Amino acid sequence: MTPLRTVPRLLLALALLGALALAHALTLEETFGYAEARPNVQSARRELEDARAAAERTARDPLAVRADLVQAEQRVALAEAALESARYTALQELGSAYTGVLGARAQRDLARMSVAVSEAGLRIAHIRLQNGSATRLDLADAEVALEEARSGLRAAEEGLELALASLRGLLGEAGEGVTAAALAGIPERYLVAPPPLGRAQEAAARHPDLLAVRQQLELAELSRAVLDPLYAPRAQIASAELQLQGARSGLAEARRGFELQIRGLYNQLEAARSTLEVAEQTLAGAEARLKTQRQRFEAGLIAEIELQQTELQAQGARTELQSARQGLLTALLELQAGTLVNLGGPFAALAPDASAPESDETRAQERP
Repeated sequence: MTPLRTVPRLLLALALLGALALAHALTLEETFGYAEARPNVQSARRELEDARAAAERTARDPLAVRADLVQAEQRVALAEAALESARYTALQELGSAYTGVLGARAQRDLARMSVAVSEAGLRIAHIRLQNGSATRLDLADAEVALEEARSGLRAAEEGLELALASLRGLLGEAGEGVTAAALAGIPERYLVAPPPLGRAQEAAARHPDLLAVRQQLELAELSRAVLDPLYAPRAQIASAELQLQGARSGLAEARRGFELQIRGLYNQLEAARSTLEVAEQTLAGAEARLKTQRQRFEAGLIAEIELQQTELQAQGARTELQSARQGLLTALLELQAGTLVNLGGPFAALAPDASAPESDETRAQERP
C-alpha cells in the first residue's frame, strides 16, 4: 500500500510527466500529418463522395442522356482534383505556419542577445564616464541603443506569439500545448531538389482551375457534336460553334497563364536556393571570425564586449540562415500546391491517398 505522504509526490510526478508530454518536440513531419484534418480538405472529401454517389445514380438512370453522363463524370473528376489541391494547400499552410514559428523564434533569440550586448555596452559606458574616458553623449548613445534593442525584443516576442497562434489555430486542439521551444526545426531531407519543369507542367494539367476550363471545352464540343442540320437550325449550330471557339480560346489562355505561373514558381524557388547558398557562406565566415575572436579573447588581446559583439554577428548570420531555409521550404511547398507535382523524397509519403479504392490521379490524367 502506498504511504499517504508519498501521494503528493506521485501527483507532482504525474503532473510533470503530463507537462512534458504536452511540450514534446513537434516535428515538421508530425505537423504535415494534420493536413487531412483541415476543413478545406474535409469539405473537398465530402464533395468527392457526393459527386461519386451522384455519378452512380446518373449511370443507373435509364433516362439520362449523354450530356448528363458527361457532366456527372466531370463533377467527379473536378472533385478529385479539388481534393488533391486542397491537400497540397493544407501542407503549404501547415509548413508556412511551422516555419513561421521557427523564424520568429530565431528573431526572438537574436533580439535577446542584442539586449544582452546593449546592456553590457551601457555598463561599459557608465564605467568609462566615471573614469573620464567617455562623455555623456556616449552614455546617451548607449542608452538609446539599449532601448532600441528592448523595443526590438518586444516586437520579436509579439511576432512569436502571433506565429504560435497561427500554428495552434491550424492544428486545432492538438496545438493547445505547443510552445515555441517544442518545434524541432527543418530537417535537411525536406530541402529537396525541385522536380524537372516538364513534370510540373504535366502535373498542372490536373489542377482544378485548369481542369474546369478544359471541361468547359468538353461540354462545348459535346453541344456541337449532338447538333445536326437535319433537326437543328443553322443559327443554333452557328451559336454552338461560336461557343466552341470561345472555349478553345479560353483553354489556350488558361494554359498560357499556368505556364507563366509555373515558371514564376521555379524562378522563386531558384532565388530561394541562391539565398540559402549565400546565407550558408555568410554563416561560415561569421563562425570563422568568431573562432578567431575567441582565441584572441583567451589570449587577452580583445575585451569581452568585442567577443560578445562578434557572437551577436554570428547569431545574426544563423538567423539569416534559418530564414533562408524557411524561404526554400516555402517555395517548394508553393510549387507543389501550385502545380500538384509531388516533390518526392519525404514528400512522397504525403502524396494524396495512395490507398484510395480508385486511382483518382490516373483517371484525371486519362481524361482529354
